[in-house]
Amino acid sequence: MTGVDADYIEAISRGKYTVGSDTTDTIPDATLTLFLSWAADQISADLPNGGTTTVKYYQAEGLLVCHYIELNSFDKISETIDNYSYTRKETGSPWFAAYQSLLASVNKKATSAVFTANQGGVTRADKDIMVAMGYTDE
Repeated sequence: MTGVDADYIEAISRGKYTVGSDTTDTIPDATLTLFLSWAADQISADLPNGGTTTVKYYQAEGLLVCHYIELNSFDKISETIDNYSYTRKETGSPWFAAYQSLLASVNKKATSAVFTANQGGVTRADKDIMVAMGYTDE
């Protein structure tokens, strides 16, 4: 994979958003380029030490681009169309919620360091706490 492009945005949004020069496309290529630069800056700020795979990085970029596309309808908290209605939290778009969930999983993995509970015949006093926090007991 070479990165987030028009096909990636269409795939991650499940066809909701398209990128290109046709009048039916959601955003033009130039806007995608701008949104990708915003996304890269946001990811760098949220993950200053990296710690993610290339695939997860692209996923984060794609989710943020979809979030930026949806910013103009961001103020909608609920909507009703015929017999269908939905309500979402005021915290932002579902794309941003998915991005935050991805960040949480990356950050959890980064903090799941290995510690030694028993070294030289002495067991750490905080062993149970460390294991409960998700650290691996070696």
